[in-house]
Amino acid sequence: MKKYILLPLLFVCCVAFAQPTYSFKSDWKKGQRFYFESVADQDISMDGGVNNLQTIATGFTLYVKEVKPSGNKVCHVTYDKLQITSSVMQSMGIQDAVDKAMAGLYGLGYIVEVTPEGKCMAVTGATDMLRDYGIRMFPGYTPEDKFKRDEFIAKMTAQYNDSTLKAEFEDISGSFMPDAPVKLNDTWTKVTNTKLVINKTTLHTYKLEAIDGNIATVSVVTSSKTGGTTNFAGIDLAPDLTVEGNGIYKIDLTTGLAQIGDLSLTAKGTMENMGKVASVNIQSKIISSQKEIK
Repeated sequence: MKKYILLPLLFVCCVAFAQPTYSFKSDWKKGQRFYFESVADQDISMDGGVNNLQTIATGFTLYVKEVKPSGNKVCHVTYDKLQITSSVMQSMGIQDAVDKAMAGLYGLGYIVEVTPEGKCMAVTGATDMLRDYGIRMFPGYTPEDKFKRDEFIAKMTAQYNDSTLKAEFEDISGSFMPDAPVKLNDTWTKVTNTKLVINKTTLHTYKLEAIDGNIATVSVVTSSKTGGTTNFAGIDLAPDLTVEGNGIYKIDLTTGLAQIGDLSLTAKGTMENMGKVASVNIQSKIISSQKEIK
């Protein structure tokens, strides 16, 4: 008799302790539009008392052109906002020139194919985008204008191409998505390698903290290492930085969009410019959002 009593008790216990699992996937439809925005406030201090307060704001519209039988979405990405304001650039008198250069990308874009899990499969169209950008920046027809335009396009293409944009888009759109369904308190990791502006390898460790309806709260701890050289606002730099960060995402499980992202980063290391090496400390606060445009 005891055996028959214990069996249903064991069944009840198993049911009580079974936790639901949650899948993170995008369910975008053809014709939908989404807006991705990010604002990074940075406090940069360097040797010699140099201090730079900088804000980097980006925004782009994503239009779903096609949904393939595999579920992959083919989307057109269009830049709507790209602004870099800096106390150092203002003091150097180059802020207006940088603003003009950034505005030259407005309305331009590329094509991206992304899986329901947020993995970027391919980017195309970067070459055409940069060609049009070069024509906007140097529209003249003289041999000098053509030389400047071709030189500008060549430099931009070396830094902003299909490969670098692919890695950057995946970092923005889906690095937070687990590869398989997860339960509360589960953790997962992702490694991203980005080369847009700065070469950076980042380990992301995520944890599903809570579920409220269709909204998942996901915490993240990041660890990055930079390397190589970059050109920023016409200045050649070689950053050697270690970056540690943490933050929270609020993710809509029905769309796969991170409605809110709140990330704090601390970067420490050195920056080389024209053979001179200076220690640097960067404190960053990044607020991001992703939403559908009705």
